[in-house]
Amino acid sequence: MNDFALLLLRTVSSAIMLFAHGLPKLNRLLAGEITFADPLGIGITFSLVLAVFSEFFCSVLIIAGLFT
Repeated sequence: MNDFALLLLRTVSSAIMLFAHGLPKLNRLLAGEITFADPLGIGITFSLVLAVFSEFFCSVLIIAGLFT
């Protein structure tokens, strides 16, 4: 029962991150609309690429269960 609860928590929270934050940023990146904040001072394009990687691709990997 505990394993199922952890699986449910992992998949639901990652799916929310994926669809609410990751997918819109990925669409913005693929469309070429590079309007994004640059909080690290590394450039707006690279900041958006890092955000897409962390919010989209890492969410997919967490849903798949990689290293969890």
